Amino acid sequence: THTTTGASGIGAASGLPAGVTANWAGNTLTISGTPTASGTFNYTIPLTGGCGSVNATGTITVTTSNSASAASSSPTVCVNTAMTNVTHTTTGASGIGAASGLPAGVTANWAGNTLTISGTPTASGTFNYTIPLTGGCGSVNATGTITVNAADVATISYSQALYCVSEADASPTVTGDVGGFTSTPTGLTIDGSTGVIGVSTSTPGSYTVTYTTTAACPVMVNTSVTIDLCTGIVENETDNIKIYPNPARAMITIESENIDQIRLVNILGETVVTQSIQSSKSFVNVNHLSMGVYFIQLFDQTGKIVTTQKVSIK
Repeated sequence: THTTTGASGIGAASGLPAGVTANWAGNTLTISGTPTASGTFNYTIPLTGGCGSVNATGTITVTTSNSASAASSSPTVCVNTAMTNVTHTTTGASGIGAASGLPAGVTANWAGNTLTISGTPTASGTFNYTIPLTGGCGSVNATGTITVNAADVATISYSQALYCVSEADASPTVTGDVGGFTSTPTGLTIDGSTGVIGVSTSTPGSYTVTYTTTAACPVMVNTSVTIDLCTGIVENETDNIKIYPNPARAMITIESENIDQIRLVNILGETVVTQSIQSSKSFVNVNHLSMGVYFIQLFDQTGKIVTTQKVSIK
């Protein structure tokens, strides 16, 4: 309001924001209304009647009301996977307050009237978030939902690490989510749906079998399988050496002359058994060893290797 003296009314007002008007009665000029535009408005309202040219003047500042758009998306992502940014467009605000309800690993930032939610969620679940706008007029929150799916779970194993080509097909034990099978390198006959290995039709060698789940958030798990000819080791006619049985399960028998020491070496080149020879017929206990391919080295009294033979332990 403005209090006037001498005037009998007012002329046309200028500079008022849209939605605001001026009225005069009983020596009081009243400015009222609901501004529909934001900005700084310097107004001038001339008095009429009385003597002289007098204007009522003043300033009205109209701040934009806060607003936040709907989220650009409501993403569904896998845990520990970077999510596509979610954005809200804001008006009136000059920043944001503390966000609540975001999954761990996800944050909110504001710049240039855009609120951006980004990160890599490290927890699974459905997260309904609320982010308050600051500055401007009104109490307004940006809200939305982020769904984070847990990673698939799976394990795979075969009953043996080594199969002889004469054995029956091998079926895996699988737990967890549904998936499919692949193997590397080439040469292993394997059913991509069931994981059954065609032992007799596979090429002898060592393979990695990979099981990949096909649910919402796939995982890959591996296991190793060796296919061996297991043809046995025949008598060495020159040195009169016999090593049997092959494959072995609990005990290997060695018949030889002039042999001083036995070493059993795994495929990594690590010596797992060292044993002195006490007679022409010796026994090596392999019951404690893992299934796989090993090499028997026989040494004479001078420490020279007489022979190296491959054996399989089942």
